[in-house]
Amino acid sequence: MVVGRLLRLLTATAAGFTGQGVIDGQGAASMAGEGQTWWQLAASARNDEAKQNAPRLIQIDHASDITLYQITLKNAPNFHVVINDSQGITLWGITIDTPATARNTDGVDPMGSSDVTLINSRISTGDDNVAIKAGNAPASHISILNNQFGFGHGMSIGSEINRGVSDVLVDGLTLTGTTNGLRIKSDRSRGGQVRAIRYQNVCMQNVDNPVVMDTHYDTHASGTMIPDYRDITFDNVKTGKGKLTLDGYSEVYPLEMTLKNVTVGEQATIEERFAIVHGRFTRAPQTACR
Repeated sequence: MVVGRLLRLLTATAAGFTGQGVIDGQGAASMAGEGQTWWQLAASARNDEAKQNAPRLIQIDHASDITLYQITLKNAPNFHVVINDSQGITLWGITIDTPATARNTDGVDPMGSSDVTLINSRISTGDDNVAIKAGNAPASHISILNNQFGFGHGMSIGSEINRGVSDVLVDGLTLTGTTNGLRIKSDRSRGGQVRAIRYQNVCMQNVDNPVVMDTHYDTHASGTMIPDYRDITFDNVKTGKGKLTLDGYSEVYPLEMTLKNVTVGEQATIEERFAIVHGRFTRAPQTACR
């Protein structure tokens, strides 16, 4: 049996979930008739190299003009919000609060969707805070505005990008204590073109890997879908110590990026390979994010 989702909007128009209530996915509760929780099941699947069979909290499929407003989501057994093949989706003032140890509990995942806006929201979770994907259809015109991310795996694009990701704006983002900061991840089994991505007015504190441009996400991957990252702009981005990885795929498919007023900590490490970087990093002591 494949477990699906708790709440689903399928081919809906002008609908949504609004209010100040809480939707609790009970990921830490023991399943009926079982001696383990959903999260323990996920951990067992990882240890046994098996697939995880757990439900998502909210799934939006083939829909348009959908709003999630001021709701709180917590403790999802799997992803919290999945937006699949949909247009005109707004998430405003939402809160996602799930432990950092809960496996595969992505916050918001726009998949093959366009005209998606996440604004004035707070996300702490056990996997990607946001992950933009394009496995089955292109993803474009996505805005991540004035948000705060706590623990989690950061602001991600990928790993499925084979249909292409473009025109993404991340503006006014604060990341505190995330594993990764600004991240694009893929490999030759699921790669494609990522272009016209702009990160501006971003501040990171206590982030292990503030910038990760990764074209070899699975080092054992095979295939011909090459990751191609170009027209990536960082403008007024600040972080402290940590590792920054700028990894293009090859001389034929280099990473192309522009830096404007990008400040990193004095102890930060920067690794570049097959990268064409316009501009430079400025080293300075970390200052608190406002």
